[in-house]
Amino acid sequence: GIAEELKSSEMVTQVVDQLGPVQVGKQLPPFGGLTLSGERWTLSATQSTEQYIVVSYMASWCAPCRVGLPIIEKVVSSHPNASAVYVAIGEKSDSAIREMATELHLTQPILWDKFQLFGQRHGVASKGQIVALPKTFVLKPDGQIGTIFVTEGSDFEERLIEALSVEVKQ
Repeated sequence: GIAEELKSSEMVTQVVDQLGPVQVGKQLPPFGGLTLSGERWTLSATQSTEQYIVVSYMASWCAPCRVGLPIIEKVVSSHPNASAVYVAIGEKSDSAIREMATELHLTQPILWDKFQLFGQRHGVASKGQIVALPKTFVLKPDGQIGTIFVTEGSDFEERLIEALSVEVKQ
C-alpha cells in the first residue's frame, strides 16, 4: 500500500563488500542458460563484450523489485556500455515472471533460477532459503564485481549511475 511505498522511498541504498561467497573485486561465479524468450545467455559470452553488466536477482512477489527493475532498465538503456540480466528466483512457475516483465516493460534478458543454483553460487540463496530481494551486482568491464547492492532505496538510481561510471584500472 501507500504506507509501504512511503517507507521504501525513505530507505537508503545499501551496499556490501561481500555476500556469501561473492565479493567486490573478485569475479562473479559463472552462470547462464536459456532466457524466458528462449535465447541462450551466458555471463562469459556477455563479458567478452567488455561492458558493465548489472545482474539483478528478483521475484514477482518482491515489492522493491518493482521499483528497482525499471530504474535498472532506464539506467542501462541510456548507458553506452552497459547491459543487464535479471535472475528470477523463488518462483514456482515462469508465468508470474512473464507477467511482471510485461507490466514493467523489461527488455533485458531474464533467467529463471528454478532450482536456485545461481542463487546459491552468488550468496543470494542458501539451501532452499532465499535472502531478502532484490540483490543487484554491478560487474565492471574487466569482469570484476564493482558493487553489490543489498537494499535499493530512494537514491538507487544515482548510486547505480555512479557504479556504472567507476574508472576501470588498467
